[in-house]
Amino acid sequence: MSARKTKAIATKKRRALKIGLIILVLIIAIRLVLPYMILHYVNKSLASIHDYFGHVYDVDLSLYRGAYIVKDISINKVDSITRKQTPVFSCPHVDLSMEWRSL
Repeated sequence: MSARKTKAIATKKRRALKIGLIILVLIIAIRLVLPYMILHYVNKSLASIHDYFGHVYDVDLSLYRGAYIVKDISINKVDSITRKQTPVFSCPHVDLSMEWRSL
């Protein structure tokens, strides 16, 4: 092999390694940010329900088993006149999962 071909192969290997590392870093970053995005979305959705107020304290994801855990969820009915909240649902721990074979 000539020096030119060897250099071209080395350059392609370095480029492939850099692209692979960038993709790996992006996947890790998305995985770290995803629970916070889901928590924000869930709390925003619960807050937009008319005459009800809901809040979730934390969301844990387990992507490998297709599950997530909702911690300290509470949903209250809000009286439209007095703005007093009456508890409707409260739970310290809800574990939800999907079965991959069913999908």
